[in-house]
Formats: sequence, C-alpha cells, structure tokens
Amino acid sequence: MLYDKNIKEPTIYSGVLYNIEKKPEAKWITKFENVMVNLENNDYKVFKNIKKINYENMYLKIQGELVKNNLYKINDSETIVKKIIKPSLELYRKH
Repeated sequence: MLYDKNIKEPTIYSGVLYNIEKKPEAKWITKFENVMVNLENNDYKVFKNIKKINYENMYLKIQGELVKNNLYKINDSETIVKKIIKPSLELYRKH
C-alpha cells in the first residue's frame, strides 16, 4: 500500500490473517507467496476495513484483523513492543 498517491505518512500494519482458503479454481496458487501477491493486487478491497478483514474472490477467501500505526511514531524498541508486538499477540490469541 506504499504506492498510493494519497499517502501522507508511512503506515505499519500488523496483526493476523486467518481462515485462509484456496479455492479449487486457483490451481496457480502453490505457495503462500502466491496468496500474498493476490492480496497485494487487491489491497484496496482486502484492507478497506482493517479491523475486520473478510475478503473473498474467485481464487481465495481470507479473514483477518490488523492494527495500524504511523511509522514515524515507532522510534524505539519499547514502542515496537507496545504498539506492534503486544497488540499483534493479542489478536493472535483472540483468533
């Protein structure tokens, strides 16, 4: 999402993606990297609501929940733990 012309400041998204299902029609998806490319190509649809990701297309179905942080406000290891690691672990344990 860093290529969006409307971005005013860089953002970090962290969290969990779960219930990832490949559909039978998606014979080209052989590795998880293929799933990520599909998500990247449809990021405006997938990540429109980061608190409740529920995306499905003809190739895959995926759910998730992410936390958004301003990159410029992450400037030491304590902040990384507080703003990224702890919230991500909470989401992991929740799902």
